[in-house]
Amino acid sequence: MDREQREKQFILGLEKLSRETKLKIFGCGCCGSPCLEDLEESELTENAGYSYGYNGELSWIIKK
Repeated sequence: MDREQREKQFILGLEKLSRETKLKIFGCGCCGSPCLEDLEESELTENAGYSYGYNGELSWIIKK
């Protein structure tokens, strides 16, 4: 599956999740936000997942 197909699959899943939880990913548009990046294999551990900071920014983190 190429990047474009994976992005479409991600967006469809995210849309479903947003509808279920009534939450959405939002960005102000500066600095290219919001955006998507590829996850490295090392980032795909059981300790990894989404988190958001004090200002509501969404980040993929690896918990230690």
